[in-house]
Amino acid sequence: MNKAFNLLLIFFIYQNVVFSQETMLWRDVDIQKFGKETIYKNLKGEKLTGLFKIADRNGAYSKITFSDGLISKTKFNYDSDGILYSKINYKNGLKNGEFTVYYTDESIKRKGFYITGKKNEKWSTYNKEGDEIAVENYKNGIKDGLFWEHSKSRIDQDKIIVTQKEYKDGLPKGTWFSKDNGNFIWKKKYITPKTYTLKNYHKNGAIKNRKEYKNGNYFGSWFQKGEEGNLKWEKEYYSNNDYTEKRYHENNTIKYQKNYKNGRIDGDYIRYNKEGEKTIVEFYKDNKKHGKWFRKYSDGNIVLEEYNTGKPSGNWYKKDKNGSVFFEKSYVNSEKYNYKKYYINENIKESGTYNKGKLDGNYLKYNLNKVLLVKQFYENGELINSALYFENGNKKEIIKQIGKTNNATVEIYSKDGFLIKKGRYLKRYKNGLWQFFEPKKGRLVEEITYANNAKHGLYKKYNAANIISIKGNYSNNNKDGVWKHYHLDGSINKEIEYKLGKKIATKTFD
Repeated sequence: MNKAFNLLLIFFIYQNVVFSQETMLWRDVDIQKFGKETIYKNLKGEKLTGLFKIADRNGAYSKITFSDGLISKTKFNYDSDGILYSKINYKNGLKNGEFTVYYTDESIKRKGFYITGKKNEKWSTYNKEGDEIAVENYKNGIKDGLFWEHSKSRIDQDKIIVTQKEYKDGLPKGTWFSKDNGNFIWKKKYITPKTYTLKNYHKNGAIKNRKEYKNGNYFGSWFQKGEEGNLKWEKEYYSNNDYTEKRYHENNTIKYQKNYKNGRIDGDYIRYNKEGEKTIVEFYKDNKKHGKWFRKYSDGNIVLEEYNTGKPSGNWYKKDKNGSVFFEKSYVNSEKYNYKKYYINENIKESGTYNKGKLDGNYLKYNLNKVLLVKQFYENGELINSALYFENGNKKEIIKQIGKTNNATVEIYSKDGFLIKKGRYLKRYKNGLWQFFEPKKGRLVEEITYANNAKHGLYKKYNAANIISIKGNYSNNNKDGVWKHYHLDGSINKEIEYKLGKKIATKTFD
């Protein structure tokens, strides 16, 4: 009796030792990785051994058996409600054997197989009804074999998208595709892992575009079409950056064609309108504009240009829809050109010369009836001389620079051709003697001396008989000294003395 009791006691103690488990939090576990090996220790540095229940802060936990710090048996993972959601078999710390993921009702969601830490054989995914909806195949952790998936469309949950891929030793092979209720969405056909064609499709099943790759590079014929089969564009690739391109209007007529070399336009670039007329003709050589260029705009205007290895040259024209020239350039060199503008009646409007972007030389401007309105001369963008004229051809304003200084003489005329005033500027300020004339007769009326735009010096006023009627001096815009007033016959009438603008004395003569 005592012997039987002792045996029962020993068995009970053994069972408690074997099936007892320790509880921990993941924050108290020291995880150390050495290559593919993962060792688990407590914070004292002791390797975990035995059965443990380890939880995170949210209550989800795992049941794990350790042997000398390595996971040695099946690892069970539970959510915060205590429901099993996955289990993984381990051997010597590596995943080995079945791997299973569960739905909350404990039906299988995903299952597969590991050998020494690597995915192997068939892996399957299931929906909640138990139907297989995805398959993957592996060999020593590398994709190998058929991969397929049935999934619901993100846009329409009633539609099932079927996708299929195939691998050999981790590299793509065969025909890949994705279908929507039997219609292709896209399809890839591999010749080698880096040489394949890709086709995308419209919802109605018509092909949308085609692309081709050779050794990972763009190659061959590419195109894109509309749902009705109309061609939108096509490209012919010789390398990634060398290709020809054509695009089309909605009525299927060609829109433009280009050639590319090293990723840049090379050779002809021709553009057409929907009626098939050329609207742009350009030519590139070594990535530079070259040869004769043509552009036709929607209003019928035409632009003709010419280039020599990227630099403007020759004669340029702008013409209206009737062929009449309204602008032209003639290049002396790439930085200097003469130009002319024309009115609608083909009479010249203006002409001039530009050098390095600045007016240089003569500039002329005319009215519609060829009457000269402006005649100017520039040096490196700086105005030297200027003559302005009224519509009737009479002089309006004459400016002449004295040498290459800031001095200039100015003459202002009335529309009837009479001189109104003339004088000299220094740095844009009136300086020296200025004469003022009666606009309708040209008679001299006043002579005023200026200094830096202020009246300063001798002043004279003339009567109708061209005889001095008043004479005096200014000092910085103020009358100063003795001012003399004369009768019509030239005899003196009176004298008025000023001091800085204030009258201080008057003397009259009988």
